[in-house]
Amino acid sequence: MRPTSECSRRDPLSQRASRASRASFRRQDIARNTHYTTDGPGWDQARSIGPERGVVAAREGRPHYVGARPQIGEVEPDREVHADGWELISRLRSSTAGKLTVPAPGPQTRGRWRAARYHALHHGHVPRGHKLRWTGRQRGDSVFTLVDEEAEKAAQPPPVPTVDVPDVLERPHRLVRATRRALGRSKTVVDTRDQAEAIPLHLSRGHVDRALRIMHALLTEAAQRGYQVEARTDPQSGTAVHQMVVVIRGHAFPLALTERMTKVPHEPTQQELRCQERNPWIRIPTYDHEFNGRLAIGAPVGTWHQHAYTHSDGARWTLESPTRPPPA
Repeated sequence: MRPTSECSRRDPLSQRASRASRASFRRQDIARNTHYTTDGPGWDQARSIGPERGVVAAREGRPHYVGARPQIGEVEPDREVHADGWELISRLRSSTAGKLTVPAPGPQTRGRWRAARYHALHHGHVPRGHKLRWTGRQRGDSVFTLVDEEAEKAAQPPPVPTVDVPDVLERPHRLVRATRRALGRSKTVVDTRDQAEAIPLHLSRGHVDRALRIMHALLTEAAQRGYQVEARTDPQSGTAVHQMVVVIRGHAFPLALTERMTKVPHEPTQQELRCQERNPWIRIPTYDHEFNGRLAIGAPVGTWHQHAYTHSDGARWTLESPTRPPPA
């Protein structure tokens, strides 16, 4: 045995620190030059392929994505991740419901599924007459669905029948005739919301004829379908409130036709300026509200049904158009 001296002995703590340092250097070198694949049961070392990331390797006749070890805080990707859109479409067509769900993928895995969808759309893998839909682009489960367009159209409910608005009123509805008598002589604004036995209107004088033709068509169609059209007067908080309602299966739905307003800058008048000079506390309004020519029909403002059903003119359609977007 070699004699040992106090100087030749090494501290056990020093030996462990040296071994840990060498192991750390080896791990860093492997991490810089090795990528990993998700084929096996865990993250098995693939091969030394350099510092590039995102390499696709063909193995056993199927494409496999070779990526780096997941970052801290990232969920480990699925065992089987598609590298192109062909396999994605194949799995969708083989499933009975045409749906593929990836439960809560990590950021890198979600990006690979996004790339697979892009590859399927732009390389002709989606069958003709089908759509590839994807939900869960940012969070949650990623769900891919292959939809048959013809079957989807056949499953849609039949379109709602349209109501034709006449160009000229020959035999107007009784409430339309009563509203004509209650219009008054105003040449700028028509407001019949406080008139009994009349259709509630609030619009500019130039759109009265169009509004009455629309209401005539609507009320006539409601009567043909067996609904009741009534003009009611109900006391609310000690005030008589006049409404026109359509009763459908015992439920009364009030209706009113108004014209939309637009906020425009206010131009002070000479009288307002003189009043402000005499009394600085007087405030001149900043904006005015003017009619913009777009009619809206629906529940009156201030009722329980105020935001339940409303149709209005838009930039590309009118109330008389045969097809319109859903109610606001």
